[in-house]
Amino acid sequence: MQLNEGNVIWGAKLNDDIISIDESTLTEILVPSQPWELDMASINEGPYMLKKDGIYYLTYSGSHFESPMYGAGYATSTNPLGPFEKYEQNPIMQSNSFVPGAGHHAVATSPDGKEMFMIYHRHETIWNTYPREFAIDRMRFTENEKGETVLEVHGPTVTPQPVPSGAVDVDNFIGFASEDLVDKTVKKDQKSTEWSLPEEIGLITSKSVPEENVKVAVDWQLPEDVSSGKMVIKGEVSLPEGIENLGELSLTPEMTITVE
Repeated sequence: MQLNEGNVIWGAKLNDDIISIDESTLTEILVPSQPWELDMASINEGPYMLKKDGIYYLTYSGSHFESPMYGAGYATSTNPLGPFEKYEQNPIMQSNSFVPGAGHHAVATSPDGKEMFMIYHRHETIWNTYPREFAIDRMRFTENEKGETVLEVHGPTVTPQPVPSGAVDVDNFIGFASEDLVDKTVKKDQKSTEWSLPEEIGLITSKSVPEENVKVAVDWQLPEDVSSGKMVIKGEVSLPEGIENLGELSLTPEMTITVE
């Protein structure tokens, strides 16, 4: 993406190091042109590429992120650097009063690869842009009345959705409850055993209810010598029976201690 009197999407071929680009291949791929992309600002951004049956589907976001027109569309080409033709029925996913600021996405598949999902951000409310929230909806390739392959998104949704195809029905560890790991300020003459650290912290899991997280004991690794300044202390926890760690996430909670 490049700013050029608005946001314009460019592409280029990677060099063999898979880090740098071959600047001789720099190509302007998408320029804001459809009416929905021009509200409040002239914007094409957030590209993500899919490929099906030899056709490249370049999905992207259009319009200003605070515009009610903000959403996602796509363009197709037989070459990853184009030329691309925008889908005439864009956008395929767009903000509304229930899901404002819906756009700037990536694409993922279900655990068994049979379903496809658009993962995108949304605004907290129609009035508040921040904090951004996480949203996910099903998308798929289908055929229109002309027999042409098209890409569609079943969203934005605001209701409970079916579990992704092939998902394992387990209570999976996601993270530690942040309210239990608030940074602390202590006095230099205090022993580390007097810091009133939490003896238990909450676990956020795939089946936990907000503010009703499972609590687990934490064993803090405390320093013997305490000096002024900031330090990060770490703890050790064990997951209770019935909670899995499928993502192999760290089970080492951390807190920042400021010693005055």
